[in-house]
Amino acid sequence: MPLRDDWPRLARNLVSPVTLGTVVLACAVIIAGCGGGGGSKAKADSTSSTTRPPTTTTTLPATRYVVRQGDTLTAIAGKFHVEMSRILALNHLPNADRLTLGQTLLIPPPLPVVLTVTPAKGEPGQQFALHMSGVKPGETVKFEIDGRGYRFTGGAHLPDATGSISTTFESANESPGVYTVTGRGNAGSEAHSGFTLTAPPATPSPS
Repeated sequence: MPLRDDWPRLARNLVSPVTLGTVVLACAVIIAGCGGGGGSKAKADSTSSTTRPPTTTTTLPATRYVVRQGDTLTAIAGKFHVEMSRILALNHLPNADRLTLGQTLLIPPPLPVVLTVTPAKGEPGQQFALHMSGVKPGETVKFEIDGRGYRFTGGAHLPDATGSISTTFESANESPGVYTVTGRGNAGSEAHSGFTLTAPPATPSPS
């Protein structure tokens, strides 16, 4: 299966005394119970939804780093596997070349590695966009297409300054089915996604 640009073209879920007040209370309960099952059920559903535990997202804290003799922002970014632009933004640094000995920098945590393929479904001949983010600086990444008994690994890609890689894949005559796309870097970054090839519409036979 071919990849645009640098990829070669291929062939491509108890009983007690009863008082008057008790009788009145019991009647009230009975009346409420018979007044409409729908209202009672809606109330129960509402109570259930408010007691459901909230979904939380864990965010790693920034790391503090003290600048040492000979440090450069490029080297610090490489040491922590984060983009230099994110260190600059977090610390409000106007110039990447101006670091002070003993200066404390906040180093953001690495971004999660994510791979997306769009569209998620298409016919043979469809072009798919592959986008991988959270790649470590300087890491080369290869994309592997796997499905229907077929596997192909493309050429190496370098991330941009934001740690992202974008490329395209153009299907050809591959069989309809589900295909897995894996982005795998030489420094440990890895993410998975995929797409589905559907059968092209049948050509009506001439009458």
